Amino acid sequence: MTGIPGEMLLNGIIIGLATWRLSYAITQEDVFKWLRLLFGVKVIEAPIEEFGHERMITKTVQTADTRLIRAVGSLLSCFYCTSFWIALTLWLVWRNYPDVIWVFAIATIAAMIELWSNKS
Repeated sequence: MTGIPGEMLLNGIIIGLATWRLSYAITQEDVFKWLRLLFGVKVIEAPIEEFGHERMITKTVQTADTRLIRAVGSLLSCFYCTSFWIALTLWLVWRNYPDVIWVFAIATIAAMIELWSNKS
């Protein structure tokens, strides 16, 4: 039987959890809003009416003038794009400082518990 060794699987899960935490923080949370604004990313909320009910929608708008700043801003507002580069970085960091990655993985578990408890 072939498969992924247990330690390698655990490392992948830990790096995956840490990747989610950092990617979500960078692309969605207020703590990194300053960074997104620096690269011209603004989030606009607007009311729309559909089926007789009004609701708020959010839209990401790119306000940067130069291509490079616009490209970085697009990266910082895209969870999937950011998570790739974060995962690559964390994999490289893991080789020398695995304890740092564990901290982000544990923070992810705490954040998920908070999200799930708010939905109940």
